[in-house]
Amino acid sequence: MCSSAHHPRGDRDDGTMGDSEGMMRTEIRLSIIGPGRVGQTLGWALARRGFPIIDVLGRDERRTENAVAFIGSGRGCTRWDELSEEWDLLLVSVNDDALTEVAERIAHRFPSLRGKTALHTSGFHSSRILHPLKDRGAAVGSLHPLMTFSEPSVARERLSGISYAVEGDASAVAQAHRLVAALEGRAFSIGPEQKPLYHAAAVLACGHVVALLETAFAVLDAIGLEPASARRAFDPLIRETIENVLREGGRRALTGPFARGDARVIAAHLAALADVDREGEFVDVYACLGRRALHLASLTPTHQAAIRAMLTSDSTDLLRKETTDDR
Repeated sequence: MCSSAHHPRGDRDDGTMGDSEGMMRTEIRLSIIGPGRVGQTLGWALARRGFPIIDVLGRDERRTENAVAFIGSGRGCTRWDELSEEWDLLLVSVNDDALTEVAERIAHRFPSLRGKTALHTSGFHSSRILHPLKDRGAAVGSLHPLMTFSEPSVARERLSGISYAVEGDASAVAQAHRLVAALEGRAFSIGPEQKPLYHAAAVLACGHVVALLETAFAVLDAIGLEPASARRAFDPLIRETIENVLREGGRRALTGPFARGDARVIAAHLAALADVDREGEFVDVYACLGRRALHLASLTPTHQAAIRAMLTSDSTDLLRKETTDDR
């Protein structure tokens, strides 16, 4: 299957950027492998900044057609032999566990890739996973947008100003920086061996924050406050806390019993959590993050040690046992 979309020109009736709004011109021709949320969003934005989209390759015909329609440019393909050689830069936006196979298929499709560049958008993998393409002569790199991608129609409005982690061959990094500049983003460089730690930090700052907030809402559910009401009630607190951390750093933003070293309140929290949490996860989350909070608190070493002793696995296990025995 191959299907084409027109290249948009001029003002658009959906209020998005067209030629008359200062589109950047470029001679770099792009093809995209992976018509998911990231591929669609970046493809849409780059097309509107003057980057010709040649092909969009995906496994599912309908999903690929929808991606091409959303991007508004390019030709949808579902077979590797349909992927043309007209591209200068290949943007590989597939799941992490598919990257190895995709790299091998690209190398099989194109015996020579001299003068071409390939960038993948994985946060976890380095450019080294694209070594089959490098063996064919391509410059390879990775370009990870540091943002959560929901629906492409929403994500495209939030691209301006985000950061991208970039690494790879020198010429691939230069091309990545050109894309980031066109997208009005900020690029920072990391080493290939640093990708796992970088990605772990991103998960802590994103996915684990979601899990933490849902844990707080589950605790509130135990006192009869339903999740929707909990989200509304805690919305100002959550936003203000995050803004304070970003503006002032964790030490200045930390408030509450750990900042004050209030051992009695902390002990009462642990007991209350143990009483409503039969799985023990509430206590574990509270204790783990409490130990981390102690690093930010301005307490004497003796004071810190006393509170830390309350948060050890032995102490929390004993607390859970006592709570279970009382039931």
